[in-house]
Amino acid sequence: MQTGYIKKLTDVPADVWNAMVPDDAPFLRHEFLSALEETGCVSEQSGWIPHHIVVVDDEIDEVSDQNEPRTDPSSEPTSERELSDVADSGARETTAAVGATKPTTGGSSADPSRRSDTPTDSSSRPTADGMTLLGAMPFYLKFHSYGEYIFDWAWADAYDRAGLNYYPKLLCSVPFTPVTGPRLLVNPTADQDTVKAAIVQTALSMATEMEVSSAHFLFTDEADTAHLAQAGLMTRTGSQFHWGNDNYASFDDYLAALSSKRRKNVRRERRRVVEQGIEFDNVTGSELTEEHWDTFYRFYRATIDVRGASAYLSKSFFKKIGETMSDRILLTLARHDGKHVAGALNLIGDRTLYGRYWGSTGYFDDLHFETCYYQGIDYCIANGLQRFEAGAQGEHKLNRGLLPVKTWSAHWISHPQFADAIGDFLDKEKQGVSRYVDVMHAHTPFRKAGDETGE
Repeated sequence: MQTGYIKKLTDVPADVWNAMVPDDAPFLRHEFLSALEETGCVSEQSGWIPHHIVVVDDEIDEVSDQNEPRTDPSSEPTSERELSDVADSGARETTAAVGATKPTTGGSSADPSRRSDTPTDSSSRPTADGMTLLGAMPFYLKFHSYGEYIFDWAWADAYDRAGLNYYPKLLCSVPFTPVTGPRLLVNPTADQDTVKAAIVQTALSMATEMEVSSAHFLFTDEADTAHLAQAGLMTRTGSQFHWGNDNYASFDDYLAALSSKRRKNVRRERRRVVEQGIEFDNVTGSELTEEHWDTFYRFYRATIDVRGASAYLSKSFFKKIGETMSDRILLTLARHDGKHVAGALNLIGDRTLYGRYWGSTGYFDDLHFETCYYQGIDYCIANGLQRFEAGAQGEHKLNRGLLPVKTWSAHWISHPQFADAIGDFLDKEKQGVSRYVDVMHAHTPFRKAGDETGE
């Protein structure tokens, strides 16, 4: 068994990568991740440099990438990264061979002035041709903490005050996407535990040999969180608000499950939208056109600009996924006087609808709630989807039927004293998150046993 990393997702054929991705995880699909790279949303310039880990079952003579990632963009290529055989150690013990680099003359391979991430000719890169891809993990060298949604700014600040560099760091995530899912991807025919162990060991070995401050695994599912904890990583708990489909036959059936107060509030919000003359178009699959993406991107940028934020995603990215995975996209567009005035982008899994981006070019009462929540819930009920995830955070979602759930991440910190301090913080934070989730559940919007149905 061999492990290594690749610098472009297109080095792996889409069908080979997607064979490891669950049907309910559209953000992990090759089409989504490669679109981020191909349109420049993920790149050296944006501070996300791909180092995707791969595990294969065949011996490869070529290196996975001839050069180590650079932390100084002006540096020249000086080192090599070879795929390494972990079979002899049972893929359970991190060895120097995993992620090994050739030392450069006169300095450490981790010296920022001696690193490079300049790609070599693509002919030297391994592909899945002639081998079986046993496992993989999306992995990035990061020079900031933007677009992550699990915040470590305070950790970076503490490093800075101590005179240490927190960046670069290594990060396993779906860029700009706070959605829980598997991160340690394994071929269904391979031994899950062995391959996952090899992925984790390779990631930690890369972090050590590249002398980064830390490695982070964000929005991991329960199974992967357990694997990472077993490997010695610290785990972190957060929370989001998700909607669950209790086999509702209609939106009114769902409303009947709410308390009288909350049911009246939802009906009032939906009624206001109708009274303002708003209608909706839910567009998916082959119905999506370039004009739809032009319209939606205008909404997306309007919201970004109002907040004074930076747009992580480009119009070309949205159009790209519209071309390559249209059957996984639901674009909800609000219409007023014959013109679209707002929109929300959702991705469709086999069991879950994922709400991601929204925007509007005008103000209408309760339009955000209808576009981002109620239209999505309606779609889930009509199409038999079991869960609706409407983005990160937001206590305002609770009164509309979205309940708190825990999220997880895992973290490796190279500095022993900082690791101890962060570990203490995470222990206390977990207790606080658990109390918060309990309090939110105590304020459930749903009827309790014995409550009257009401109007």
